[in-house]
Parts: sequence; structure tokens; C-alpha cells
Amino acid sequence: MADAPVAEDVRVQPPHAPARQDTPGALPPPTALRGREDRVQEDRPIPEVLGALANDKGVSETEATSALEWFLSEEPDEDVEQTHTIEINVGVGDAQHWISWVVRPIDGDVLRRIQRTTSAMRRRGRQDDLAVDQLGNLKVIIAGSVEPDIESIAEQQGKPPEGILLKRFAKKPGLIAQLATQIMALSGFDDDDVRDALSAKN
Repeated sequence: MADAPVAEDVRVQPPHAPARQDTPGALPPPTALRGREDRVQEDRPIPEVLGALANDKGVSETEATSALEWFLSEEPDEDVEQTHTIEINVGVGDAQHWISWVVRPIDGDVLRRIQRTTSAMRRRGRQDDLAVDQLGNLKVIIAGSVEPDIESIAEQQGKPPEGILLKRFAKKPGLIAQLATQIMALSGFDDDDVRDALSAKN
């Protein structure tokens, strides 16, 4: 499920979330990351400082302190759903036609439910592996889609959401696996998001 290589027909835009007010625990301003010894350098954003710390790269004492304070003080806002915009080329051949598809990360419980469904189908042997993988990918897309809201559209039309997706992607069925792969990656279910610290230094 969701294991096809990502081609040039799918690309991810930077994540967007509602703007946050200045509240205790919010990210410090970029100037808070500047140490006395490196004031001539460009300000580095918190994610860059955290990435440097994770890879044992040099950070100033002020940067390290700011990153630690952010990590300990930042409280996730449960009311704010982080979404990502993925662009999909639904055009055929040289006629490119890019559309925006807004997705959200799916959690482990949702993924386990999808895996239980596909595993049960494999045990019954009613579908070949390709069809089961395709169904798993469709369910990932349905669970992770914000705009378009596949479940709402399916309810309005009185049709199964998997069937609607299959019909829409009939001309380019490979997009189904690519889109599901992107949702899985944005949800953190991606080997590239976790690595051994020792091997990262080499």
C-alpha cells in the first residue's frame, strides 16, 4: 500500500496552517536565535536550528537555548488542523493540467483500520494483491483528503467513495498510489523521516 515511487505528476507545497497569535509558548521571533558571537550571520529559523542539533552540527549557545525553550514550551493546538497542499497533474500526455489537492496527516489508528481491512481481504483470497493494495491506497486518500472532501461528495451522490476516486483517476490510475504515498509521508509514515544518528554523520 502506498509504495509506488513518486513521479513528476505529484508535488507538495509547503504546509499551511492558520496564523497564530503572539501567546506564551509560541515560536520565538527569529532575532531570538541570534547569539552574541554570530550577529553578522543571517537569522536561522527554529526548524533549521533543530535540524542542526539533530545532526550534531554547530549551533550557537543562544540558538540551542531558544530551540530548547521552544521544544519545552510549545503546546500543540488541538483545534488547529495542519494541512498540506499537493499539486497533481491530471493532464494526459503533453497537455499538463495541475490541480490542488489539500490533505491532512492520518494517524496510526486510521492506518491500522485500513491495514486490518486489506489484511482480511488477503486472507480470504478474494482479490489479487494489486487490487488489495489499490483499495488500501484509496482508503488512505479518502481518510487524508480535506479538499476535495471525498466522503461528503460520496454521501451526496450516494456512491462509495472508492468508486468515485477510481472513476476520476481512470485516465491516470498511477496517481492513486502517488497521492497515497504523499499522504503517508506527510503523516510521518516514511523511512526518510527517521534515521540513525550515527549513520547520519557518515
